[in-house]
Amino acid sequence: MSLATDSNDPDEKQTENSLEVEVADEKASQKSTPQWQKYFVSPQNYQPTLLGHVVISTSLILGICLSYALMFWFAGTKQNEWLAATVELKAEAINTSIANLGTNLPEKARLIDQFQQIQDRIQKHASVMGFFYKQYYISLSMICGGSVVASICLFFISKNGWDRVNNALINIFIVSSSTVILYGNIALVFKQEENIKDNQALYLSYFALRNEMLSYWATRQDMTGQTIQPAKFIHYMDKRLQDLSQIHLGFDATRITNLSEQMKQFNSSNQKQAQPELQK
Repeated sequence: MSLATDSNDPDEKQTENSLEVEVADEKASQKSTPQWQKYFVSPQNYQPTLLGHVVISTSLILGICLSYALMFWFAGTKQNEWLAATVELKAEAINTSIANLGTNLPEKARLIDQFQQIQDRIQKHASVMGFFYKQYYISLSMICGGSVVASICLFFISKNGWDRVNNALINIFIVSSSTVILYGNIALVFKQEENIKDNQALYLSYFALRNEMLSYWATRQDMTGQTIQPAKFIHYMDKRLQDLSQIHLGFDATRITNLSEQMKQFNSSNQKQAQPELQK
């Protein structure tokens, strides 16, 4: 008596055929997928592997660094164009300007010394103002760009759910939102906007004082049109230099905001701004 090896059940044959088709499709997909791609994307669920997450994060950080360098260069170019008028007078030009004043050598030497102090302070405040201007421009640009990217990612994450969305999108959201929080804190802690305004005011004040001294050398008159002696003008300049002798370079560590509170503000536009809190 022979044993039957084949089944005559049509349902069983159909199931076996389906399994064979699925196995064949899986093998075909594995063959079509490049071998190197399996190191970055899992073939089972098409989610990024650990190495894939590292590549995504590194690419985003490199993109942020490149954007920083380009914006720093662009802001520096505009700064040089704006401050091109503050050309420092050399010794020969100073001696030519003061030649017709008709004063003795000690008074002349003191006036020149005061003028050089004014020029030096103009350059220093222009440098500080330019530095914070570039950093503030970069911070605002990074915050705007990161907010747009993070908002788009958050839209798709909320639509599909955190459990079902591709983890690459979550990776991009984390990096972009971290960029927003980082540059937001930098702008507040280093008081970039305030430092720009304070040094800009001093820069303009010293620049006006420089023009006032050059006008006096040419006319021997003060701003009201009255003729005054060089000795009296020297004392007047000493008083003006003393009044403007200020250093505006502020920082505020209390503006370091709690991370969880900033994430709540970022995710909900209607939530009231949280009070800043010093991290311990």
